[in-house]
Formats: sequence, structure tokens, C-alpha cells
Amino acid sequence: MLNEYLGVKYDNKYEIFLTPINSKGFPRTIKIGPIKIHIHYFGNDLLLTIESNPNETPGTYFSDNLMGYYGGTSNILLTIDNYNISTNKGEDNDLNNIVSSVLFDFEYCFNIAVEPIELNGLSRSIKKSRKLIYPKPEIEIHFTYKRYIQELIQYFHLSEKVEHIPFKYLCYFHILEYFSDKSAYLVIAKKVKDILLKPDFHQNIESYVNHTVNIFKKENEKHLSDKNKLERVLRHYIDLQDFKEYLSSIDLLEYFEKEQIFVCSKVLKVPLIDFTNDNNFYNSLASRIYIIRCSIVHSNPDFDESKAVPFVTSVENNAKLNTELALVYEVSRNIIIKSCDNK
Repeated sequence: MLNEYLGVKYDNKYEIFLTPINSKGFPRTIKIGPIKIHIHYFGNDLLLTIESNPNETPGTYFSDNLMGYYGGTSNILLTIDNYNISTNKGEDNDLNNIVSSVLFDFEYCFNIAVEPIELNGLSRSIKKSRKLIYPKPEIEIHFTYKRYIQELIQYFHLSEKVEHIPFKYLCYFHILEYFSDKSAYLVIAKKVKDILLKPDFHQNIESYVNHTVNIFKKENEKHLSDKNKLERVLRHYIDLQDFKEYLSSIDLLEYFEKEQIFVCSKVLKVPLIDFTNDNNFYNSLASRIYIIRCSIVHSNPDFDESKAVPFVTSVENNAKLNTELALVYEVSRNIIIKSCDNK
């Protein structure tokens, strides 16, 4: 049995089961006969075979008798022959490299996208992010017309439709990002409006003008930081107490009040959310969201890790990221509601 993939090793051969990525069934191209591929890998002249419903092999016997696995009516088996010399990084790393290289080239040439079945994926399934379920209303409903920003609703629904968890997170984040530059305008506009409405504005116009200029300077300085932009958006649209009650209602308050760890190329530490006061809350909430966003966006091993630890997709990391969706889901939902035009 292999360590990472659904498959077996025997004699000088590896058998790994594949599953389609972008189609419900396997294309006829594979079903009509085995496909043979040659590749040279660090002193190994490899022969790989992709075959649909092969005759009984140790691999097919293993999968048929593996409790909890259901291969459906079709099995696609990738066989690797002549792997004799491992690199200094070991057999698991070599298999990963070989399989990734061959299957992507295969996809590029024939538009057939398949991937190996990972054992982690068989043993653990990721629960959907928690949401409150309300009972059916017993009385007629009356809504007030609101002019929502359609683009934000599209992002929101796109996140609901896609299965890839990192992409779901980014869809929600785009809703926050939509107001990142506008947030400076909103802050300045409110402060200037407050000054203009002061009863003694005309008597102390010079003092108030100087104060207004300082407001512009201060907000322009903040404008340089993406994280500050994000924090400004959160301050404008999110209420501390409401948000705390929401997390409590879905039994995730304790989770978000703790630092979380993602195991990537380096350890990615996600800070806890501090509810002790407004400043700590908005700063810690912005930090948590921004760190995860940067990790996903820069999920490239060659990226400068002083800026972000690149996110690595694994069952454990995806499970934690799935929990983090509850955070950006509620933030984006509030932004959509509170940014609408009631006129």
C-alpha cells in the first residue's frame, strides 16, 4: 500500500488509481485501450500506462476490498514501471513529481484532466462551513426594497457555487476589497460632514479648516497599507458585539478566540481575534483575514516568505480554511447589506 495515494507497490511496479477533475465520467479516449507514456526521471527510464477497467491486478483487488471506497463503474489505473533509483528526497516525493508531471502534460495535450486519489481524501471529508438554519416563516413576509451592488452579490453567490475552498475564501475577500479604496473617502466624508454641521463652524472656520486638512493627511498616510484599508472597511461595516454573537451562535467563538496554525512550507500562524475593545477587535480581525488572504494569493513556493507564507493545499489545511470561511462569509454578508441604497 502506498503512503499518499490509493494504490499499491509490488515487484518493480506501482499502481495508482485516478479520478476525473473536470468531467463526470472518463473520456472514451481512455476507455478504448491503454495509453502508454515514456519518461526519463533521474536515471529511471519509466513506462507509465493509463488504463480503464484493467484486468484484475493487485491494485484492483486492493481497491475493490478497501472499505469505504467506491470506484463506480469505471476504474482508471496509472501503472508506473521501472522505477529503481530514488532521489535523495525519497520515494514519496519522486512519485509525486512523476505523477504531477505526466498527468499535467497529458491534460495539456489531450484536455483530459485526472488526478491521483489521495488516501487523506478517503479517510476524511470536509464539513461545510457552519451557517444558521432558520425555520420556515409562519406569517407573510414584508421586505423593503434595497438597491444592492450587483457585483458584490455575484461574488457572494460565486463563492457558494465553487467547491475549491481557497477560491471560495478569495471570492468573499473580493467583497471586502471592493471598498478598500472607497473606505478612505467614506471616513473623510463623514468627518468633514460632522465638522460642517457644527454650530460654531463659521466663527472658527480657520481652526476647522486646519483640522480638516489634518484629517486628509492622516487618511492619506493610512492609504499606503492594504491591511489598514481592510481594517477601515471592517470598522465601517462590522459591529463588534453583533459579530461576537454571530460566532457564538454557530459555536465558533472559542475557535476564533485562539491562534490557529496552518502547516505550509513554513508554519503559518493566524492570530486570535481579540474582543476586549474596538481597537483590538478591528486590528486582530483585519490581521487574521489579511494573513490568510496573502497566503492564498501567494501560494507559490518561490514567493518571498517575508511577505506571506504560501498556502499549501492539504486535507488538514483545507479543513481549517473551511472553518475560516465562516468569518469572511459574515463580513461580506454585512458589507452587502449595509452598502445598499435604500432610496
